[in-house]
Amino acid sequence: MLRSSAPGALCAAPVFSVFVIVILAVIPSIIAPSSSAASTYEFQWANPKPQGNALHAFAFESPAVGYAVGAQGATLRTLNGGQTWTTLTRYPAFQTALRDLMVLGPGQLLAGGGGIFRSNDGGETWTLVELTSFGIDHLAVVPGPGSILSAVGDFGLVLRSTDSGASWVNRPSPGIRNLRDQFWIDASTGYIVGENVAQRTTDGGATWVPIPGVPEQSVVYTDVVFADPQNGWILEHFTTYRTTNGGGSWFQRHANPPQGPIYQEQALVLDTNHRFVITNLEGAEIWETTSDGVSWTRRYQRQHTQGYTDLERLSDGTFVVTSTHGDLLRSTDSGQTWINFVTSPGDEDRTTLQALAILPSGKGFASGTDGVWLVSTDTGATWAFGPGPTGVDTPLAIEFRNDQLGLVGGYGPLGQTKVARTTDGGATWVLHTVSPTYTGYIQQIAFPTDQIAYAVTHGGDGINFIHRSTDGGQTWALRNQGVSAGIQLRSVSFLDANTGFVGGGEFTSEAALWKTTDGGATWNPVPEVGLHQAGISDMHWSDASTGLVASYDGSCRTTDGGQSWGSALFFPLFRVSFRDALHGYVGSYLDRRLLETTDGGVTWSILNLPWERAPYDLQATPEGFVICGEGSTIIGGTSSTTTGVPGGAGTPPLTRLDVVRVWPNPSRGRSITLGIESPVAGPVELRIYDVGGRLIRAMIRRVAAGPAEIAWSSGEEDLGTPAEVSGIYFVEARFANGEQARGRFVLVPEF
Repeated sequence: MLRSSAPGALCAAPVFSVFVIVILAVIPSIIAPSSSAASTYEFQWANPKPQGNALHAFAFESPAVGYAVGAQGATLRTLNGGQTWTTLTRYPAFQTALRDLMVLGPGQLLAGGGGIFRSNDGGETWTLVELTSFGIDHLAVVPGPGSILSAVGDFGLVLRSTDSGASWVNRPSPGIRNLRDQFWIDASTGYIVGENVAQRTTDGGATWVPIPGVPEQSVVYTDVVFADPQNGWILEHFTTYRTTNGGGSWFQRHANPPQGPIYQEQALVLDTNHRFVITNLEGAEIWETTSDGVSWTRRYQRQHTQGYTDLERLSDGTFVVTSTHGDLLRSTDSGQTWINFVTSPGDEDRTTLQALAILPSGKGFASGTDGVWLVSTDTGATWAFGPGPTGVDTPLAIEFRNDQLGLVGGYGPLGQTKVARTTDGGATWVLHTVSPTYTGYIQQIAFPTDQIAYAVTHGGDGINFIHRSTDGGQTWALRNQGVSAGIQLRSVSFLDANTGFVGGGEFTSEAALWKTTDGGATWNPVPEVGLHQAGISDMHWSDASTGLVASYDGSCRTTDGGQSWGSALFFPLFRVSFRDALHGYVGSYLDRRLLETTDGGVTWSILNLPWERAPYDLQATPEGFVICGEGSTIIGGTSSTTTGVPGGAGTPPLTRLDVVRVWPNPSRGRSITLGIESPVAGPVELRIYDVGGRLIRAMIRRVAAGPAEIAWSSGEEDLGTPAEVSGIYFVEARFANGEQARGRFVLVPEF
């Protein structure tokens, strides 16, 4: 099973089954995106470089030659001890996460993740060796005669190989909890730790017993390591356990002192007193102790990187570290100073880029938390720190009227709402006051003419406003008549100086949309915005009749100015960008998706991004798109085929493969059968989501080409709580050739 994050809220709140069945019968298009003729894309990592996916593990075959692996099958290689790295990843053919790595010989690699994979060409290509029911988290060599390897992972999975990883068999498990690490002292004695588990074997893994002195309740153990047969450490997020007698007894060495590591991930032991610890989850830090944990010194820190994931010491004494944002750190002075060889503006820290703009000239702007401002001069291919506006702490909206005239809004100083204005393409900025008394932040800006601009703002007190400027953003007046003050406004779109729309609503409230034809002097509600039960986040209008509205539970489209609506997507959507009336994109950082349309939003295709996360903002360009998000990440996609041409290369329309059949449906029991028709032989990944977007189950099964049936019990799910709530559930199937199928089913109460 692949480790995954929930995709966010789906199309509607749960409702009782009888009503649900009626809705599905009347409007089937609300359930899944249909596929239009899509482009194939070449992806470019614009920032950071060489890539920004999480890296989970290192392995070196010599002090010079090494490898790193991570999310989305990310594979990198160095030939100079980590000074420079080359990405070997080929997208989108290989997208499973690789969570651990082992070198078997020169160019011979073994990786664990959503199975066990082998490469015979130094990471250029990978072959699935063992398809596992659950994810593999750690690989280890078992000392002793022969070539014995051990693998541990999710839900207590323990595997063993006696032929250097060519084949694997299941071994007794210490429980059903997720296993994070293992250490073998010899062929008989070994340790396994993980979530609520810390156990030991003395018979080669035939049986496992708890470790005396190491509790197993409500804790997460991340690492077990021995300096020698007598001295060992077990790391928990907030404390460390120690043995000095070969594991005969264990004691709590220390709770983390005020100046010491928390969320410990991994330890590198140099001797019984000297070790380094990297941290994960809250921040990314490297700590050193020379007193066996009595006192600590922090050697490196990055606040906006989620955490460090692997720490290795090479045979020449070099230290290397990976992170969840793809960092590749190196130290040649025993961990005292560090250099990050992932290049990006501000590589000593990262930000979440929340707003993006690419101008017709090719100049680009991206902004994020802490007022970070990046500028590009080559349509987003490369980025550098640039002159940005001061006084807008966290820009959320960037809107340019042309190459020279632009406005930026977002969070402003306490007590005021501000907008920054440029008339020279961003070389200089002037700050203007939108409201001198209202504390709020600008969510979105519309700029229909050189003089007329509109901005929607939202404040912490729940009061929302629409402001209008008639001098290109220098002065602003309130234009709120008819708009409910208590509904959060997030989107504004104008076709000309007078005709436009504003939309909003909360995550769990009904979508709200208003229209004006007199420049905002009056606003009239647009009723029945599709079937959506969540607020509007963005919209695009190609003319007064044709518009697309994105909301937290999908998209709606109208061709009659909002009198009637049709719904096509059930994904939570946050951003919309079109290059023309037909070609556009929608995306969401909640469910980590980017979709493309070539027919104005009637049908959509899911794009397989080379990134484990998803966009906070996106911009359509003449050749494709640019997206940005967490970790200072910016990715460009360039179409390599003509978009929208029937019969062109790209994602093929799904015909007989577009439905996962489910029976019984509706179901009053737990046992459900999923019927698929695989276009090729190989592994198929199935994911089941509830209507709230929570991942219930992720399974991988090997199937032959053609029809197949897969059983699932509604009492099974990733987090251990049975999925027994009445309502809609969704299932996705991803086949080995990249094609996808989707279906839905209904659970009803048993009587």
